[in-house]
Amino acid sequence: MPKQTQNIQHGAPMTKRQKARWELERSKQRRVTVAVVSVLALVGLLIVVGLLFDKVFVPNKTVAQVADQEISNAEYQLYRQITEAQRAANSFAQANQFNQIQPGAGEQFTTQIQADIISLRSKNAPVDYTLLDQMIENKVIMASGAAEGMTVSDDELQLSLAKKFAPAAQASQPVAPISPTTALTGTSDLTSTLAISPTAVPTSTVAESQSQVDASIQTYFGTLKEFIERSSPYGLATLPFNVSQFKSFVLEQERIQLLREKLGEKLVAESAATKEVYADADQIFVSVTTAPTETAELSATLWVAGEAKINEIAKELAEGKDFLAVQAAKSEYKEDPNQEVGIRPLTEFAQLGITEPISTQEVGVIGAPYRSAAGWHIIRVTERELRPSQDDLSQKRGEAITKWIEEKRAVTPVQRFPEPTPTAVPPTLEPLPGEEAPTEAPAEAEPTPTP
Repeated sequence: MPKQTQNIQHGAPMTKRQKARWELERSKQRRVTVAVVSVLALVGLLIVVGLLFDKVFVPNKTVAQVADQEISNAEYQLYRQITEAQRAANSFAQANQFNQIQPGAGEQFTTQIQADIISLRSKNAPVDYTLLDQMIENKVIMASGAAEGMTVSDDELQLSLAKKFAPAAQASQPVAPISPTTALTGTSDLTSTLAISPTAVPTSTVAESQSQVDASIQTYFGTLKEFIERSSPYGLATLPFNVSQFKSFVLEQERIQLLREKLGEKLVAESAATKEVYADADQIFVSVTTAPTETAELSATLWVAGEAKINEIAKELAEGKDFLAVQAAKSEYKEDPNQEVGIRPLTEFAQLGITEPISTQEVGVIGAPYRSAAGWHIIRVTERELRPSQDDLSQKRGEAITKWIEEKRAVTPVQRFPEPTPTAVPPTLEPLPGEEAPTEAPAEAEPTPTP
């Protein structure tokens, strides 16, 4: 069977007009394709630039420079967020205290608490120059202190924090204060201490201190995180920092605090402070409660009954009974077991009304019954000495530290980016040379009405 050949018909060649139209269509398609690709490339470029700006440029942007040290925007934002989270927690605690005294009194803190919590969501909040100045001041203290040979070792840091922090189970706010507080140190220039027997104070090792500090910070961080998330409007906020960043913040603040204390000791010696009496004492207390409406006869009867009771206790002590045992059994005043006791300023005994026997009784001797406005006391002074007044010493050292920082900052190159806008001050109009200052025209006298 013969093969059939396909009947292929070739199209007629395009005319010049058809070819021109075809070339025009192809050119349009190419332009559309190029435009689409260009738009997609531009969008991709904008996304990349935006990510670089948000993740690289903004965090690494310098907001301040202190000599040769830079403070980046990322450092500032982290400092701000931790400060705001702590401030919200502190305000909440204050609100609870106010509400316990008077229901509803803590509402004044609500606005500030919510503002701080909402602000945590911002990763690039405007610069608060008050916070930035705190960071600048810290840099000045660290650099200038190191230049003068003042440093804080890691061991000093851990031991100091361990003394300040409660155990992790009881930690409520393990955060080093930013404002300076000066502790009493050294007593070489004081009179010898009169004491019955010294109390041994256990000293933690560095490893134990570090473990305690880590546990306290971990506990507080968890509490802070839960508070922020539960208190956030609609649950939108969470802590924008982790426990490692929070720990670094706490350690840095404590290091600054210890540098301040060392600086205060260097600038102002203890001998510069006024002396005051410090003492420690045990007491047995029998209260006498009288109401303003009671008659004088009834009040006198109550005081006599209280005196009889305290005299009976004094008799037991005179017969040789142990003071602390009698105190535990019959005293109506008990020391708070959670409160640190020991030698303290005489003024702290004023609220008990027993400063006179504390300052005059012989150390180690059980005194005679003493009457105060609250009742009857039997006092045994266990320790008394003259020490520099902690309040006076703290004030003088604080003033000296402030002056030192101002002097160091004055000679340290500091720049903020941008610099805060100065507050506009209205110009004072002064007369030109040779001209007199303008004076107000005298007020015209009101015409006297004609009758």
